[in-house]
Amino acid sequence: MPVTSSGPAPPGHSVLVVEDDPSIRTLLTSALHAAGYAVNTADTGRTAMFEAGRSQPDLILLDVGLPDIDGFSVTRHLRAEGVYTPVRRSDMPPGAGARRPPLRYADLVLDEQTHEVWRAGLPIQLSPTEFRLMVCLLAQPERVVGKKEILSEVWHYDFAGDARIVDTYVRNLRRKIDRFEPQLIQTIRGVGYCLRASRPGSGSAAL
Repeated sequence: MPVTSSGPAPPGHSVLVVEDDPSIRTLLTSALHAAGYAVNTADTGRTAMFEAGRSQPDLILLDVGLPDIDGFSVTRHLRAEGVYTPVRRSDMPPGAGARRPPLRYADLVLDEQTHEVWRAGLPIQLSPTEFRLMVCLLAQPERVVGKKEILSEVWHYDFAGDARIVDTYVRNLRRKIDRFEPQLIQTIRGVGYCLRASRPGSGSAAL
């Protein structure tokens, strides 16, 4: 997973290019160098997350279709870690970047940029890990998310602990999020968890 650097960058002139295609990566790097930017590059999502925290670029040019973690997941991870560097997808024209709107499902609202969560119009206080778990579920509502995927998204790819930690944090989230009706965090036995409004007789089990 190579990371290359052009050396120290002056303030306001550093860009992280995240692209797995070598020819596109080289083209973008050359064009940015010619425009006077210092450039770091990464070819996977995991490398990008490490490099963004290490080098703190002023802009991240991010490919959506990465070989390990898609660009949207990389962005969610960075925001959850408090990295608010502007991101534009590499297929967007210059100047097309915009503030990411809050994630919403039913009466649940989560703002990744301000780290604020509301349910039924009331603010919900979450720990950083609870917040990342909520992002993981809320970013793909009504889709069942397996424990392995949650561990990768929330505790990152190198987490080697007991997977039962997921159950513990889901219980914590339920105490805060599902004290309102309808209950939203559903257990799909033997598979994982799903953000879905409970239905009478649905059979979804809570921990």
